Amino acid sequence: MSTPRTVTVTTTDQGPVIVPEPSWCAGHADQPVDALAVTLGPDAVRELAADYETAAAQLRRLADWVHILKAGEVQ
Repeated sequence: MSTPRTVTVTTTDQGPVIVPEPSWCAGHADQPVDALAVTLGPDAVRELAADYETAAAQLRRLADWVHILKAGEVQ
């Protein structure tokens, strides 16, 4: 049995916090997330997250429209 993997999250108030690796994170060890945060800075990372949230909402609306359009197709 292998040892469970962990992820270290650097926080401003507690320093490094080690947590179990989430299932969605498995296999991304070669992609340092904190490098993105350090490169962009906290405000830019928040702005990027907001952009992703906006894009996700647009994709959900598109999925709804596709569902509606497909429901009207002749079988």
